[in-house]
Amino acid sequence: MTNAAPGSKPRPLFPAAGGELSKLIAGFDWSSTVLGPISGWSETLRATTDLILRSPIPIVTLWEADGIMIYNDAYSEFAGGRHPQLLGMKVREGWSEVADFNDNVMRVGLAGGTLSYKDQELTLHRRGKPEQVWMNLDYSAIIGSTGKPVGVIAIVVETSAKVLAQRELSELNRELESRIAERTAERDRVWRYSPDMLAVVSAEGKFLAVNPAWKAVLGYEPNQVVGRNYIEFVHEENITETRQVFESLMARTQLSGFENKILHQDGSLRHISWSTQTEGSTIFAYGRDITGEKLQAEALRRAEEQLRQSQKMEAIGQLTGGVAHDFNNLLTVIRSSAELLGRSNLTEEKRQRYIAAIADSSDRAAKLTSQLLAFSRRQTLLAEIFLVNTCIQELADITSTIVGSHIEIELSSDCDDGYVEVDRGQFETAIVNIVVNARDAMNGQGHIQIHIHEAGAFPGKIEGLPYLGVSISDNGSGIPQEHLNRIFEPFFTTKEIGKGTGLGLSQVYGFVKQSGGDIEVKSGPTGSVFTIYLPRHAPPLLQASSSPEKPQQNFSGKVLLVEDNPQVANFAYNLLQDLGYEVTQADSAETALEILEEHEAAFDLVFSDVVMPGIGGIELAKRVREKWPALPLILTSGYSHVLANEVHHEFDLLHKPYSVSDLLRMIERAGTVKK
Repeated sequence: MTNAAPGSKPRPLFPAAGGELSKLIAGFDWSSTVLGPISGWSETLRATTDLILRSPIPIVTLWEADGIMIYNDAYSEFAGGRHPQLLGMKVREGWSEVADFNDNVMRVGLAGGTLSYKDQELTLHRRGKPEQVWMNLDYSAIIGSTGKPVGVIAIVVETSAKVLAQRELSELNRELESRIAERTAERDRVWRYSPDMLAVVSAEGKFLAVNPAWKAVLGYEPNQVVGRNYIEFVHEENITETRQVFESLMARTQLSGFENKILHQDGSLRHISWSTQTEGSTIFAYGRDITGEKLQAEALRRAEEQLRQSQKMEAIGQLTGGVAHDFNNLLTVIRSSAELLGRSNLTEEKRQRYIAAIADSSDRAAKLTSQLLAFSRRQTLLAEIFLVNTCIQELADITSTIVGSHIEIELSSDCDDGYVEVDRGQFETAIVNIVVNARDAMNGQGHIQIHIHEAGAFPGKIEGLPYLGVSISDNGSGIPQEHLNRIFEPFFTTKEIGKGTGLGLSQVYGFVKQSGGDIEVKSGPTGSVFTIYLPRHAPPLLQASSSPEKPQQNFSGKVLLVEDNPQVANFAYNLLQDLGYEVTQADSAETALEILEEHEAAFDLVFSDVVMPGIGGIELAKRVREKWPALPLILTSGYSHVLANEVHHEFDLLHKPYSVSDLLRMIERAGTVKK
């Protein structure tokens, strides 16, 4: 969305990100600080603020010499009870207990330098009393439009839990080493009663000592382990990896979370997670039995898979019922009209009416099939390069008519050269479907905005690939949270009977996914925003335009028809004959190749189905192209998983169902017409 005056260049709303801090920043009185009112903020300040608000990592920015604090939601959690008072404060006053530390940060940062601290220990008063805290801190200068530093950005990651855990482990290992070195009692209390396996291992890999937990976990008495090499207990599939890790222990002081399979005395396996501390030529290790956790995780995975399968079967049931219902309606019209056409006393006006009803029902059935194939990501798309701005503008009349006079549609764009390479018809259908849903959500009155923009980060984005975003927002009633995860399911609808098939948004989902993009939905009580993301494409090369010509009406020539379905073959045979062609029929690709071998020069065109037993239509086309490159060939299919996955295939494809004019245009395109 934008907040620009009429006639001016649209300016994005700021801050654009969601969350508590976005609202607090927008409502804060910044005129009381050196930053001044938010309307006068520099692009650097605005862009940096938007950036940190979108980050899940705790980040705070310190602006100008005073270090005015602006931070994100993650940092507010770190700040504890000091939030929200810290917002807009000078950093020296906000964190007075570490003022000297932050003075140095500002001095170095505003000079253009950087600082980095790992596990930095500081005492903070986050909850009304002193608290010892460890943090990883990274500071960098923020460079303004003049090229000079205007502030400092700080990434703050608290590591207190890790530091305390590491200290506890180091303390335990030091105690074990001391006990062994002094040759005191066999084990201290921790050594004896620890449920985890503890061990002291030499640099050569021999066990010097193990605790009693080895008996409980693996069934071995300590004297059955001491003196043996660790590799004797490792399962064969983990030997290579374990040996590589062990050899690296001399070059590192610590290891944590290495998992492998260890042999129990009874021959069964145990999953063990190892942590180690290396001191000199001695390795102190402890292993935790995670076999139960692994089994629980596998059981959870199977349960989730069963749930997904159950949901899939439920969706298939809904899909089957929906298809049967809609197609039965269409077939009722077609069958009744066909029977009435057989009456001898029909007037010409009624005859034309029944013919029109059959044609209209056929078109509706084709559209239903198209939507279903798009949802399953198996529809053959005809990709073309086009400018999204132009396409959306050309749709304006259609969308305005659809939504009615009481709904205002606003078009905006901050990307005037946004080209994509997708099926334009499916793209337009997707836009119309979303607009129709927005209209219904507003009960026929409200505001819809279609905004074209550069795509930022989104869940399905492939790094390094530029994307274009088309956002369609409305101020309707929003989508209930309990329905949000189901809106793309086929035949799922909350509309009244007769006012929606539940296929609109499933078409959008299927088209976007098949085109290499993604779709994001945000919804609340004040409206919804659907954003389609598609890979950008370079502008097309300019080509000489040509006006479409009407198909010629009189033809001749010889066609080799390849079709395994007898009914379809008879229909196509009669149709081609009626058009003036001499037709030879083959019920398989193998038969067609044999005929071509014997009568290569006898044919002007090969017209073949795609999906057939044995050699399919695509493979047939490739063999014909390789052996008889001058022979024109047309493929036809209503569904083909091969073509659906090869959008840029090299063969002409005629989509079923097709009209006579569609067939004629395709034949002309193949260059086979003879007068």
